[in-house]
Amino acid sequence: MNGKRILIRGGGWSQDMLLRTDDNRLRDQFRLVRDLNLNTIRLEGKLETDEFFHLADQQGILVMLGWCCCDHWEHWKDWTSDDLTIATAPCARRCCVSSSCQPACVAQRQRQSSAGNVETAT
Repeated sequence: MNGKRILIRGGGWSQDMLLRTDDNRLRDQFRLVRDLNLNTIRLEGKLETDEFFHLADQQGILVMLGWCCCDHWEHWKDWTSDDLTIATAPCARRCCVSSSCQPACVAQRQRQSSAGNVETAT
């Protein structure tokens, strides 16, 4: 980050199910993030409030925007070749290490790539 190596320690962040906002609660949750020694939050597919991003910036918390699990990326049979290229790109594999929802075509492409049989996007 900015020319310096850092260890990413993060967790998934899911907003209130009813999309309620409470700035005091949000500040408490950011204190918990810091108390857990996390420096990264991965959003679970939806954007947050301006106050969320302000607090993250103020406290030096990195924010990774995640893919919403029930959107385009779960409709594997409808993927185009461009979608497959994006899903199997090295950066996507790093972001999805903990994903429990990986289509078979991505896993197969990764195995082929590891064996040197397929080029992947960089």
